Amino acid sequence: MINNKTQNPPVLKDTLKIVGEVEIRNGDTVIKAKNRFVQTILQNICNMMSFSARLTLALNEFQGAMFIRNIYLGTDIAIPTAYNTTALTFPIGIAPGTAPNTLIGSTSNPSDGVFQITMTATWNSGTVSGTVGETALYLNVFPAGNLKAFGWSANYQPGAAILASRLS
Repeated sequence: MINNKTQNPPVLKDTLKIVGEVEIRNGDTVIKAKNRFVQTILQNICNMMSFSARLTLALNEFQGAMFIRNIYLGTDIAIPTAYNTTALTFPIGIAPGTAPNTLIGSTSNPSDGVFQITMTATWNSGTVSGTVGETALYLNVFPAGNLKAFGWSANYQPGAAILASRLS
């Protein structure tokens, strides 16, 4: 109980923390690392939270085009991921890189206030040429582009997937 009328009530703080953890397995070899999220995905999170209009898309268009996602591979081992990185440095194959043969995912809520998205990508033997030095997560989130003003609204047109995070 607070007896001093001039004392402010306690301030509750919430923190939004985005952490990327990557585990790469090749036979008996296991590599664990943390990836780096880039400007485009952080702007998109802010834009989603400040959008003021209702999004109206047909359900099949919403599911098919809104959430395109994939993990791609490249060969770079020298250039670190910067805040403004927009693509793999040296994609394996045609840009944006070599996509997995299968991609599955799940969501979970392991404890109060903690939410997780897990994505598992598998490349079949012989589908990756060269040495993997970088991986990237691409997402087609709404809205692509720069940070928008609070309360912005516009018609959303699904576009190309954008780089969300990269590990090199």
